[in-house]
Amino acid sequence: MRSNILAICAYVMFVGWTCGSSAAEVPLTIIHTNDLHSHYRPEKGPFNIGGVSRMATILDRIRDQNPNTILLDGGDFSEGHIYYNLGAGRASVQMMNALGYDAIVLGNHDWYNGPRVLGDVIEKMPPEFSFLGANLKIPDGLAADEPHLVRTIKPYDIFVRGGVKIGVIGIVNFELIYDEFVKPAQPDVGFPYVRRYAKELKEEHKVDLVVVLSHNNLAYNQVIAGMRYVDVVVHSHDHDRYSRPIAVERNGKTALMVEAGAWGRFVGKLDLLVDTEKKTWRLKNYDLIQVDATAHDHPTISNLVTTLELELESKYGNIFSDQVIDLGMDLRREGNFGESVITNVMADAYRAYTGADVSFESPKFASGELYSGPVSTADLMNVIAFIYNPVRDRTWTLKTGEMTGRALEEVITYMAFGMQKFEMRGGSISGIRAIYDAGPKTPDRSFGETALSLGALKSLEINGEPVKSNKYYKVALPEGILETITFMHNDSSAKKRFEIRNLEDTGAEQWQVLSWYLQQNAPLNPSKFSRSGRFIAIQPDLALFYEDIQVRRKNHEAAVRVSVRNVGLTDAPAGRRLSVAYEKTPDNFVDDPNMQIVLEEFELPAIAAGAAASLTVNVTLPLEFTEKNVRLYIYMDNTSNDAVHSNNRAWVMSMAQVEKVEKNEEELESVPVAPPAKSKKKIRKKSKR
Repeated sequence: MRSNILAICAYVMFVGWTCGSSAAEVPLTIIHTNDLHSHYRPEKGPFNIGGVSRMATILDRIRDQNPNTILLDGGDFSEGHIYYNLGAGRASVQMMNALGYDAIVLGNHDWYNGPRVLGDVIEKMPPEFSFLGANLKIPDGLAADEPHLVRTIKPYDIFVRGGVKIGVIGIVNFELIYDEFVKPAQPDVGFPYVRRYAKELKEEHKVDLVVVLSHNNLAYNQVIAGMRYVDVVVHSHDHDRYSRPIAVERNGKTALMVEAGAWGRFVGKLDLLVDTEKKTWRLKNYDLIQVDATAHDHPTISNLVTTLELELESKYGNIFSDQVIDLGMDLRREGNFGESVITNVMADAYRAYTGADVSFESPKFASGELYSGPVSTADLMNVIAFIYNPVRDRTWTLKTGEMTGRALEEVITYMAFGMQKFEMRGGSISGIRAIYDAGPKTPDRSFGETALSLGALKSLEINGEPVKSNKYYKVALPEGILETITFMHNDSSAKKRFEIRNLEDTGAEQWQVLSWYLQQNAPLNPSKFSRSGRFIAIQPDLALFYEDIQVRRKNHEAAVRVSVRNVGLTDAPAGRRLSVAYEKTPDNFVDDPNMQIVLEEFELPAIAAGAAASLTVNVTLPLEFTEKNVRLYIYMDNTSNDAVHSNNRAWVMSMAQVEKVEKNEEELESVPVAPPAKSKKKIRKKSKR
């Protein structure tokens, strides 16, 4: 993951606390989390990792190992799951108090109801930890109205553990798109504040270590890590996880950056040896600890979660144990960008509910996933948990409005090409067919400029008819997309470009619309929705979708039926290579993907535009995996001719003892995409593999 920046300082690793240490060296442990988003229960589905009750047991174990321990969080600890609905964050602060956090920086999600609501939460549930935000400017009027907020939020705090003085600075998120949520407060660029306060901590307060909690992206936080006096950066916001710290060498010193994923699935444990006389430190060890069933439930925290759920059920009814629908397939989120199954279904649901011509959704606004089997109301609420508003006592509701064809072209172009540097499309659309040229890379432009007239978008169709520039179309607008379009409109030099007229609120919460749609279309299966036919490249675009892959398994043997679609408009030549691998450490998700190729590569035949090639691959897993669920990876080699690289691979779960597989068993039933390919020519595995 980002191997070009993962320069790990292995030479500073030591075997024991006292190996090569001086008398002044003190063992210090920094425990860190980030982006918890009030995910308090283990995630459903095949992995079952996470859960704050298990996390509490891990925290106690670490503290028992070394009393010189500090617990920090990188922000977004509150909004994002149903528990936030209890007081718009009151339960979130209560949970962080119970877990014993020392300091937390405010993330953008922690502000989504504005500073006055946050101030009210602080007044009703005073935090027993330090709330940090050095680069947050609070105007006098707000300070007078919300004294609890002003008294609580600090630029930094100092902690002492075993004689070690640790200065912790908090830097809140600095992205223009979030400014509206924070007003009348104002986040400022964080770099000058880090310089000022890190120097103050080291030179005036004589701290031994400066730690910065920064809820910003990786590039931003790398700059912070390179600043003088900064020793450790707890990175967040990106929801990435690093099994080893990122070493940033600048200004004649080394700083470490760490991040622990998201949703409480992992806990970071950074062990340092700090020399309090020389004011230096050394890295002893780092562990990214998986939160799973090997850690028993902590009775106090488990009781607190149960209490919160009883409070939610008194508000909403029997939402945790009811069964709204029985899903026949997984609806996965698959990252923050690109086209995903669950957001395609959500976009289809919005359009069906409103009778709109077009609808949109983005994985950034999906806060969870749904898995095959029984689905409860709470599961549906957690998929679209954004954003509970205590005044309305509702989460986001679905809106409708009218936009011109020209405005739709602008929005679709940004979705198709705004994410092009990630080599993926930027979201899900429904009711509209967008044909584009993936060949030329469009430059990054501000919203106010026209990066849209470079000829990349070739055509748009609604109901089989070309979109007319001046015609108004009915659009279903989930609130996150509406906020994004409004931002683009306000930031545009031509204000009418993203204008929406006749905006109306359906009054239906988005999760309710999804619930309605799933019940209307039960049982849901891949034939009832599409991941092709929405964004279409004129080039060949071979794609692997997990919903097109079928697995049958007995003990340690499995038969995997793979279908490769060409979702582009040009025939794909023969020669692409397909491989299958299994996860070498199925119980350990810290190192995923940790692949072991299980057979020689397969050469794919030519695949016509709109067609698919299918083949069955027999997989033999290690005998010790017989009783384990194992992730299987199916992937193609990259080629410059392919339009979108983000759909070149997929993973599926190989469930232990699901179905019987005999050596000469008849080939698996094909998914309904195209006849199986006639050619299944094997080629030699590359020697470098």
